[in-house]
Amino acid sequence: TQQQFIADASHELKTPIAVILANLDILKSSPEKTVQESSKWIDSTKSEANRMSKLVNEMLFLARSDAAMDMHYNFRLINFSDVVEEVVLTTEALAYERNIRLETDLEELSQVVGDFERLKQVVMILVENATKYVDENGTIRVKLTTGPRRTEVLTVTNSGTPIPAEKAEHIFERFYRVDESRVREKGGYGLGLSIAQKIVEKHNGEISLAFSNENGTCFAVKLPHAQSLRAPDLTLLPDQNSAKETPIG
Repeated sequence: TQQQFIADASHELKTPIAVILANLDILKSSPEKTVQESSKWIDSTKSEANRMSKLVNEMLFLARSDAAMDMHYNFRLINFSDVVEEVVLTTEALAYERNIRLETDLEELSQVVGDFERLKQVVMILVENATKYVDENGTIRVKLTTGPRRTEVLTVTNSGTPIPAEKAEHIFERFYRVDESRVREKGGYGLGLSIAQKIVEKHNGEISLAFSNENGTCFAVKLPHAQSLRAPDLTLLPDQNSAKETPIG
């Protein structure tokens, strides 16, 4: 698995490195041009460098998770609704710009013990994926409810072309993309869902592809309600820096 991970990562890094080197050769061949005249190549280089930076950070997260290294998780009693609302607010403008309907149905109080920023990362990954693959003038639905057995259930659904069954079973694999032909257009490296899975597992939760058919594609995250956790799990230190987190104890 480690060898495959390294091979896949190396493959993903080849393209941005090749683009950066090509851009630098172009800039070097025309030293008389001003920065403004060369802005096309400079911007392209910066864009590829940013892509590489994102990839390296994502790979580092997964590598540290695999090695069971002591990664910082700031577990607190939080309202999961606040996490989801924050992500939705950042997405509304983009959805409006693309004429996408963004529907929400969020329970007002959804208490979980978790890391606000890490869970925000999970929700952002799901909503960004839904935005990438929703059909033209389509709909994205974000719903948060309390499910059976005292679980908080988040679902993110988008209308559009279903994920083929033979590809759905690989959806959480690293570097896996359903449509390889649109990788550069859509961006990303196929690591988002793997990262989301690691974070959710750290929160004693589950993430799954609930369904993908003519009704759309739906991902679901289930987290244990705060009160369903044992008392020792709630002995956490307060954090004075977060306005949306409530220390326990």
